[in-house]
Amino acid sequence: MRQLYYTIQTLIRGRGSNLIKIISLTLGLFVGILLFASVAFQLSFHNFFRQPEQLYLTYMTNIQNGVEGKAFSYTFGPLSAALKENFPKEVENATILRDWGDVVLYNGDTRLQEHMAYGDENLFATLGLKVLAGKPEDLVSPDVIFISHTLAKKIGAMDGELSSVIGKNLYQDRKQPMMVRGVFEDLKENTDISFDVVMPMASLWRDNRAGWGYDISYMAIIRFRDEAGMKTVEARLPDMLKKYMPNFNKRENNRWECSFRPLSDLHSTNPTVRTMVLVMSVLAIVILLIAAFNYVLISVASLARRAKAVGVHKCSGATGGAVFRMFFTETVLIVLLAILLTVLLMFQFRDFVEETTAARLVSLFAWRTLWVPVLVVLAVLLLAGIMPAGLFSSIPVTQVFHRYTERRTAWKRRGTCKNLCLAKYL
Repeated sequence: MRQLYYTIQTLIRGRGSNLIKIISLTLGLFVGILLFASVAFQLSFHNFFRQPEQLYLTYMTNIQNGVEGKAFSYTFGPLSAALKENFPKEVENATILRDWGDVVLYNGDTRLQEHMAYGDENLFATLGLKVLAGKPEDLVSPDVIFISHTLAKKIGAMDGELSSVIGKNLYQDRKQPMMVRGVFEDLKENTDISFDVVMPMASLWRDNRAGWGYDISYMAIIRFRDEAGMKTVEARLPDMLKKYMPNFNKRENNRWECSFRPLSDLHSTNPTVRTMVLVMSVLAIVILLIAAFNYVLISVASLARRAKAVGVHKCSGATGGAVFRMFFTETVLIVLLAILLTVLLMFQFRDFVEETTAARLVSLFAWRTLWVPVLVVLAVLLLAGIMPAGLFSSIPVTQVFHRYTERRTAWKRRGTCKNLCLAKYL
């Protein structure tokens, strides 16, 4: 308690330099935490689905004249149902998805622009999305739709009364009526699979779309029971496809190969995303190091002024460990103030932050990735706190008898040389 009292008194007396420390750390933490939070957000895509490690995406690769083309994540419409039927021991569930982009819906005279996708009745069970109202089995009849929780509230549903929108008609472009048969939970922002409206695949099958051997424009998402099952299905997949397409891969100079890749890799393996993650990571590390070592240099600058006070503490019986804890506590208090200001800055410039990172704050700092900013703060605290505390705790007792302006003591030269050289290098 006495150490805390001395620390607070010291902070008050040195408020000029401490203000600079707080500003420096605040700006460094603000930028560094946002960059690392953005990196964690980019690397967390699709992790909110139930047991995401079991989800795999089907890829197809065209090989012409022995030259392998680029693998793409689209396949035949009936593939997911066929996999579920032919491999019941390996496949827990499977679904097919077709992104349809933005569509215009009308609720009376209210115009709504929402993102729509085509899916089957296994969509929600495969991904692990909760159906808040209605039955997933109803997603088999043409001209019915399932809508997100957010869209349900837009058309008049209240929390706890989502079933009130069941049976309501929405009109696409004021012409085609679509009856709401279910409400599902909102998808998170960290996904490349986005939709607010789901129409049944039966609508496409009715129009002779999504058949075997043509129209390769559907995402087949498979939930395997384990990785071994995935490899088994992958090895036997060509034989299964020949069952539905007898001429499949009959031409040697034009063949197709199918494979499965984790759904979580869909975003992280994108070259643009990988470059962005690398650049943001390096930039965040550099900024945090600059902020931490700037704090160290400001602390070292007060060495001559505070050396005598340290000597007095040691003459009064304080050990080197006690002095170390006192100065480290000082750093902890300053870092806590910097964190508080960082949080205030984030809320003050919330619109700018969300526009820059293309994600809401609640998504950037979700509980799954909250360990990232905590780790950043701990790293800065240790880096900025240990070096000055260790330097001040090494001041000898005899310093109390030296003049304030003395500059040639060996312990000063040893302590500051490392810090100045390192800071100059950065």
